[in-house]
Amino acid sequence: MRHYFSKAMQAKANNMKPEIVDNYMQKAIDVAEKVAPYRHARLSAVKLAGDPNNSAPFKDDASVDELREEIMQDLGRMVSAGIIELKALPVPDGGIANQPPPAFDQSGCQRGVII
Repeated sequence: MRHYFSKAMQAKANNMKPEIVDNYMQKAIDVAEKVAPYRHARLSAVKLAGDPNNSAPFKDDASVDELREEIMQDLGRMVSAGIIELKALPVPDGGIANQPPPAFDQSGCQRGVII
């Protein structure tokens, strides 16, 4: 495509016959039409499950317990369908998983640690 386009531009710059310029431009257009499907994807329609305008399927006045129950039901459905697998993470060495994060003083250094 670029080859024929540059040939057309050279022919035009050298004041060659318009038929020659048009011939090169037509060849460039023909190649561009053949290459376009591979260079630029076509847009396609996608069906969405549910209402796309409903951002949250929960009630606005739902309590924390109601939200937790709904989430647990969704997780149960996904586990039974094999979409996700829920396993407990192992406790790290030293058992620090249940310890609070270390405290830092105003300088950003951890209290009780000497560098």
